[in-house]
Amino acid sequence: MNELLSSKPSQRDKILLVKSLASQGRTAQEIRFLTKYSLQTIRKYIRMTEEEIPQNSDDRRDRNHKEAIQKIMGRVEEVRALQKKGYSIRK
Repeated sequence: MNELLSSKPSQRDKILLVKSLASQGRTAQEIRFLTKYSLQTIRKYIRMTEEEIPQNSDDRRDRNHKEAIQKIMGRVEEVRALQKKGYSIRK
């Protein structure tokens, strides 16, 4: 469980963690103490059915971040290729 809390878990991971703790007989207050999630969020996650739990483990924000990084790295590679061809940084 500590691995989930120390890394950046997806929404699916968070929901499954809360549901798992609830199935172990933990109260919402105990789950709140362990996860630092709000009681409202915990209750929402507990009520979710299997169909409501997102299948994609990447949340939108994480995907957007990865896309932005890929775009930047593409530019970096382009600049490096031009530099190898003899172009200066200024050009």
